[in-house]
Amino acid sequence: MGSFDASKDQKSQLLKGMDKTMAQKLAFTSAHFQLSDGARILDVGCGTGYGSYQFALFNPHLHVVALDYDRDYIERARQQYPLANLTFVQGDARNFDAGGEKFDAIFNSSILHEVFSFSGYSQQAVTDSLQAQMNNVRDGGIILIRDFVRPDHPEAMVYLDLPDEASKGEDPKDLSVQDMLRLYADWACAEKPVEQRGFFLEHRAGEAEAGWQRFYLQHDWANEFILRKDYRERFFIEAKEKYGYFTPKEYRSIPESLGARVIYTSPYSNPWIVENRMKGKLRLFNENRDSMCLPATNFVCVMQKVPAHHGVVVHEHKVSGHDLQYLKTESFRHSRTNEVNDLVSRPGRVFDLLPYYVHPSGKVDIYARSDYPRPLVNVVPRQMSPRVDGKTWSGYMVEPFAIANQTDDVDQAAKKALMLRAGIHPSVIESIETGPDYYPALKDVNERVGSAFIRLNQDIGARDLSAGYSGFQENGALRPFALQDMLRGIQVGMFPEARLELNAYRLAHKLNVPLPEWMGHSYQIHAVSGRADSKPPISKLVKPFVPSTVPANDRRGVRSIFTEETSAAKGAKVVAQRELEFVMPGLKAGQDMSNNMAVVIPVIRAATGVLMVGLKPQSFPALQEAGESAQRETLDIQRLGSRLKTLDDVYADVAAQFDVDAGQVKPLGEGYFPSMGIMPDRAYPVLVNIGSYDNARDYHFVPLSKLVAKVDELRDAHLMLAVYRLDHALNQGAVPQVKLAARQPSP
Repeated sequence: MGSFDASKDQKSQLLKGMDKTMAQKLAFTSAHFQLSDGARILDVGCGTGYGSYQFALFNPHLHVVALDYDRDYIERARQQYPLANLTFVQGDARNFDAGGEKFDAIFNSSILHEVFSFSGYSQQAVTDSLQAQMNNVRDGGIILIRDFVRPDHPEAMVYLDLPDEASKGEDPKDLSVQDMLRLYADWACAEKPVEQRGFFLEHRAGEAEAGWQRFYLQHDWANEFILRKDYRERFFIEAKEKYGYFTPKEYRSIPESLGARVIYTSPYSNPWIVENRMKGKLRLFNENRDSMCLPATNFVCVMQKVPAHHGVVVHEHKVSGHDLQYLKTESFRHSRTNEVNDLVSRPGRVFDLLPYYVHPSGKVDIYARSDYPRPLVNVVPRQMSPRVDGKTWSGYMVEPFAIANQTDDVDQAAKKALMLRAGIHPSVIESIETGPDYYPALKDVNERVGSAFIRLNQDIGARDLSAGYSGFQENGALRPFALQDMLRGIQVGMFPEARLELNAYRLAHKLNVPLPEWMGHSYQIHAVSGRADSKPPISKLVKPFVPSTVPANDRRGVRSIFTEETSAAKGAKVVAQRELEFVMPGLKAGQDMSNNMAVVIPVIRAATGVLMVGLKPQSFPALQEAGESAQRETLDIQRLGSRLKTLDDVYADVAAQFDVDAGQVKPLGEGYFPSMGIMPDRAYPVLVNIGSYDNARDYHFVPLSKLVAKVDELRDAHLMLAVYRLDHALNQGAVPQVKLAARQPSP
């Protein structure tokens, strides 16, 4: 059978038979494997070949080489999946050599833990495999790992509580969960000699609450058991493998030692596994008996091969000590409440430019700025508060083609910038449509961003951007991303810039492009009786703010020195250094404020079945400064303090605010950066199923359908993004949705 471009019907049928885990794998790959026709991808550890077949079928313009150590698997796959753009090869991932023919991308899906396990549980074997991959990928090529992760402190002792139940037999499938743990403590790392198998486990009888049994063991082994406790039928096979081989820090340090730029690392939890196999079925505590987070079901690491003299990371080096020259801080006092707000601004207008091209086939490519240095994502954590989601970045990001300090109108600014920086001649531009204006951070920054959708009349491909604009060695490229693939990648956290996501949704709705399936949590929002309280009273003062000579000290401009460094493989060297100014939380006495924010989204379903979203009446000096009414109903944005260390802490805190069960608070997709060019803040959207209007008396509830219909008028980027995500997740919109069948996934 030859290669062919699968039709929409064929792809739809394939999607219907695909479990959510495979859909997530495709999302991880499609997010960064934006490859040109003829590009070569290596799929390491392809097994029986079905996943490689799916990827090749969805991407007929690529050539997929599927590698596995098992000769029988390879022979079977060759017979079962004969596509012209798919080649099956038998080989050893630890020393594979493509013979000088370089790959454009390499994908490792749940395979490196097998390399680790069946090489004597050797971390060096994994490092050797990654070195072989670095040798076989071209400069600029991507290596993606989707596997498991060890805890930050693997040897720390923890308490694991399991339900108190009796076994029904001696076979693993008949054992109680605590007897499964005892069996695993004897059989773990079963490839080792008998005397070296297993791990320390102590039953702490009588310490747990009624209905539970408590065990004392290392955190590493507790996580290993939690992730495999439900695989009873293949217990003795799974006992040979150890899932975790790198800690989060090692996922960055080891590839960097090989010369790789680690673009992104992130723990990831499959919502189905968390809901059905973890929550309510176990409890994890540290030595102080404090509750701990459940282990991530997977870990993702995206690395890029760059030339030896190129930077691999941009980060904050030290505070410069110089006065602010670019940013301006002003203070405003509310004339009725006397509350003072500080606002930071930068000169001129900012525009997000979204070039796009519609192929004759109907496929839509959106052109985004890729690999652009945004070192603010790597500022030193203040108030001892790192990111609560555990994600890290190299600082080379994907974002809209943004232009700042503009005095021209958007059309003229767009044409000038695209020609000057990307070499796009005005003759290539078919039309420019002015998009919505939005405020990325109403509470923090006095900035309104304009947008423009620029339809191109031809596919211009990827092109390097002119040097000199970033101030660093790397200046990035303008690169095409398939719009649907970008929306998939956004859902798994691969594109964390809010304004890019906002405009990707806007373009999908504008062009009636079907949205990919929602891959996040599912939400059961039941109808309740009664009706919303009357709209909370709002002050009729349209311009309530007056200048204040006394600052609130809740926002401040900071000037720091940022450094771009090469790999530590041959000794890290500084290739560029630049001073940048940015917005940080203030140092107001008695307040503990970090760069983490919760975007609180209360929802309820009215008795009529209409989904309602809770908005809070608020006043913003940024609106008044723009000549608008200062008053607006929008979402409650809560800056988090250092006591909230994890996302679970955030969800528990929000649940307490609304007096609801913790199970009624869930993430609405991944966290995001509101504006990477001026603030390092990261926002986490939190959906609260409030269950009763009494739990949110300060809110006014508005039908989601009304917000969707007027999304361009909302202006607050946090609210606009939440509306798009709600519409996507709950399938409220008119845009058709591609549906995947729900099946129980493997890890």
